[in-house]
Amino acid sequence: MSKYTDIMWAIQYLPEELFTQEIVNAGIAKGGLKMLEYLPQAFNTKENIEKIFQSVDSSHAEFDLQTIPEEYRTQSMYEIAVKRKPENYVLVPDEFKTEAMLLDISKSFKNHLSLLPHIPPQTWTTQAVCKAINSINENDRDNRWYFRKKQYSGYYSSGKNRNTDNPIKIAQVILSYMPGTLKNAELYCSLVKDTTLSGEALDFLTPNEYKNDEYHLLMAAKDINLVPDELITSEILLQALENGANITVSDLFEKETHNNELFSKIIDDKLADYIVEQSASYFKKLPADYQTAGRLLFTMQKHTDYNHYESLVKGSPHLLTEDVCKQLIKLQTALPELPKEIWTEDFVDYCLKVSDGYYWFHQMPKQLQTQEIVDRVCKKHGCHIQYAQSRYVNSLLAMELYRSNNRVKQYLPEKYFEDFEDITGLPVEFYGGEKSFWDVKNNKGSYTYCKIGNTYIGLYKDDGYRSSSFYVIMTRTLSMASRPEQVFERRVMTFHKSWLEKMIADYDFEYIKPTIGKGLKQYQENIYLGVRKYENENGYNIYCNTFNDIPVLYSANVDGNIVFRETIEEIQDELLVTVQEEMIA
Repeated sequence: MSKYTDIMWAIQYLPEELFTQEIVNAGIAKGGLKMLEYLPQAFNTKENIEKIFQSVDSSHAEFDLQTIPEEYRTQSMYEIAVKRKPENYVLVPDEFKTEAMLLDISKSFKNHLSLLPHIPPQTWTTQAVCKAINSINENDRDNRWYFRKKQYSGYYSSGKNRNTDNPIKIAQVILSYMPGTLKNAELYCSLVKDTTLSGEALDFLTPNEYKNDEYHLLMAAKDINLVPDELITSEILLQALENGANITVSDLFEKETHNNELFSKIIDDKLADYIVEQSASYFKKLPADYQTAGRLLFTMQKHTDYNHYESLVKGSPHLLTEDVCKQLIKLQTALPELPKEIWTEDFVDYCLKVSDGYYWFHQMPKQLQTQEIVDRVCKKHGCHIQYAQSRYVNSLLAMELYRSNNRVKQYLPEKYFEDFEDITGLPVEFYGGEKSFWDVKNNKGSYTYCKIGNTYIGLYKDDGYRSSSFYVIMTRTLSMASRPEQVFERRVMTFHKSWLEKMIADYDFEYIKPTIGKGLKQYQENIYLGVRKYENENGYNIYCNTFNDIPVLYSANVDGNIVFRETIEEIQDELLVTVQEEMIA
């Protein structure tokens, strides 16, 4: 035979006369407790049995206790025998039966009900009863199918299912074998707490004399409907709510049920706190005495995403304490009308610190406004400018707000727009859009403009139905006393390198093409711009490109390269770097 052949397979077919102690030892080493089945009478000795049990940790086999001679049986053998095969329990003398054995049996009691008469009374424990009942009920998710709440005498019978799978009937049988000394309030409370039986089943099984306060508290976690109304306390109701025992918080406020009236009688602070923890909206449903500022603050801290706190304080100004008001500000929710006395410099500082939504700004008394506060608030949300004192609404702020959101125009002084149109001759849409000539030309921002002397040049985009086109508009002031007049307004046909200069040259009747000396041409950005020397910076000449004799661009020779910059400062900075590098070299 192959050396890999299972030795236990060989042993079970080996004639008794061929057995040797070596073979027995090999079988014990390989099969452990299994070897008890195949041990010949001649080798069924105390020594061999002890060897077998020494290997019990590595073996999971069942065995029949009767295979071990009675004179060799020990307490530990009995315990192992019952653990591996509960049927062995009937062969264990009463004096060797322990609570631990009963617990082992209880784990699978549904299949071993025949052992009930063999259980000594002194080994019964509450834990064993609970385990036994759970074992018979483990496959019954909802034993209400077997149970109908009626008054029965004797063993329960559903009338529909009379077989032995009825968990209520089996539980009654198990309880009947328990000693009377264990049938007390503690036992039945344990059944409620530690078994999977339904509340209805437990209510049926428990004698009325043992239904004490603890029992009702535990039962509330299963089904509060099984607790008489007159016995329901705040603690019991809270227990039921926390465990979803056939009642929800919303049930408490249904006036068509008795729950509402009952709730009003037994409510306390602990129950009230639990209720608002479930939903902020429940705060307003609490009895008036429990709608306190402290509980409202607690509610807001629990439900930071709730957006209707203003409805919870409506008609209740006493709730608007400083702490509540601060929390409302912090949540950046819709605000009720805050008390006037709440507004102090410290409170405003708090608002600025915790809330960048500034929903509160319109309520803040105007005497507490400062230029800094108005600028900060309005630059974030321009529409708040309508609540600002007029003295803090200057033209610079107005321009900035209008450019970021032209819908604020309705809240800005009309005089700003009238003055702008009078000074520039441009439409009001250009308000706040002043840029440099270079920026208007190259960045192509809609409703941007530049000023060159007495001339204003604007660029805007006409978002038509079929297409979008850019247009250039030019205005000029002919005298100090006159309003600028429009020189031209033309559509941009193409954006080439000198598109803006060419359009002005084509349509401005005052434009004169500059004449440039040969030595200055390299400093000319395009043929439409004049060139003249501007200044000397650290030995380097700086030139300016002019339009209608107004500087619009600057140029210089930097390390043999002609560079063009929008401002004189940019050229100067670049030349300074070059000079420093030369000094280091």
